[in-house]
Amino acid sequence: MPSRSSRARKAKPAKRPPKKKRAFRFSDLADVHAELGALFAEHREALLGGGLKAALELLEPFWKILRAHIRVEEVLLLPAYTQRVGRVEGGTAELFLAEHRKMERFVQEFRRTIKRIASRRGPPKRRDILALLDREALFLRLMEHHAERENTFLYALLDRATTPAERAQAAEAIRRIEVRRSQIRR
Repeated sequence: MPSRSSRARKAKPAKRPPKKKRAFRFSDLADVHAELGALFAEHREALLGGGLKAALELLEPFWKILRAHIRVEEVLLLPAYTQRVGRVEGGTAELFLAEHRKMERFVQEFRRTIKRIASRRGPPKRRDILALLDREALFLRLMEHHAERENTFLYALLDRATTPAERAQAAEAIRRIEVRRSQIRR
């Protein structure tokens, strides 16, 4: 058995160098889509349970995050995309902008519809909730197709068309605009 002093003199394992933080890539913005999807799922669960107030309250952080994400794309990404990438069939800047306007109209429609249903006397009618959920299903399909288009065209092509230094500069600008759920007070 080694003596106490020989155990004390054993060399400590070398500390591992800190992991190098991976450079920002535009494709990292896909994380926002996952966050939006989770929030919208919570909103829909509240609707299913008849919790109109909770469903409406959950739309607020969803809306704030979506608006900020759209702003990032429209102010920072789409101008660079248009300049660096140009027109790409199935992934034009005009198509992204049109989808953004459509998403905004859907969310405003959902807010109005929930308020209208909640203003009626008595518990909400199941058919009203079902009709709203059906409209939201269309919205979800739009969101899914939009996210796929962004991942395939906007983010991927910008990642290829920009330098690491340009992406780092863009990341700083994005951080000033982007909103995350952890930043929203309830």
